[in-house]
Amino acid sequence: MCTTMELLTRIRGWRHRMSDVSRFLDWFVAATSAGLLMVIVISWLLSYRTPETGTLDSSKWFALPRWAQIVTGLITIVLFVYLGFRFWIPLPFSVPADGLKIIRLAGLAIFLLGALLVLWARWTLGRMYGVSTSSAVRLKAGHQLVQHGPYALVRHPMYLGI
Repeated sequence: MCTTMELLTRIRGWRHRMSDVSRFLDWFVAATSAGLLMVIVISWLLSYRTPETGTLDSSKWFALPRWAQIVTGLITIVLFVYLGFRFWIPLPFSVPADGLKIIRLAGLAIFLLGALLVLWARWTLGRMYGVSTSSAVRLKAGHQLVQHGPYALVRHPMYLGI
């Protein structure tokens, strides 16, 4: 038999270890999320292409050089992340620790499924995937309508995944 003090000491030690595990999981989730988002952004940057000829209805945005469009896009992402952290308003209620863990795990599962759907759709498109800098999409020789993979289930799986 152990005394009440010994039992409390064991519980405190268990909570401390669980706190360390929770901190590690929070870090792991943040690092994994950032890594998946970087894979998506790098995939987008590697497939970036400029139009062969300008279209009459193109906006001035598409007249900018490619590097200016990329830098402006990255600055916009950083600005929105900063504003999100700066003006974050917490919810007006509290969630118990166990409920918070369940909500975090559910959020992680939804995020991972969405990111994997985006990557699966990108992989399915293969060489036909590309970010065009014109406002009018042009069909090129060899283009095909993709009807397999995630495109057999959803018309725009990348939008759904995001």
